[in-house]
Amino acid sequence: MSSFGRLRLVVLVVAMMAAMVVKASQDYGDALTKSILFFEGQRSGKIPSTQRMTWRKDSALHDGLHIGASL
Repeated sequence: MSSFGRLRLVVLVVAMMAAMVVKASQDYGDALTKSILFFEGQRSGKIPSTQRMTWRKDSALHDGLHIGASL
């Protein structure tokens, strides 16, 4: 392979790697927002009125009462 051919191959590989880096960039603000929303959806007990997950209601309020345990 000639030196010009190698240079073209190197340029092509570098361009592909640069495109992959641009595509793989992260939006950490969006990830944090989704993580907090997931956490809110996993809560149990008395749910506050500010709960963003409208389908989630109070749960597990009486767990452990039959054995006298306060969970």
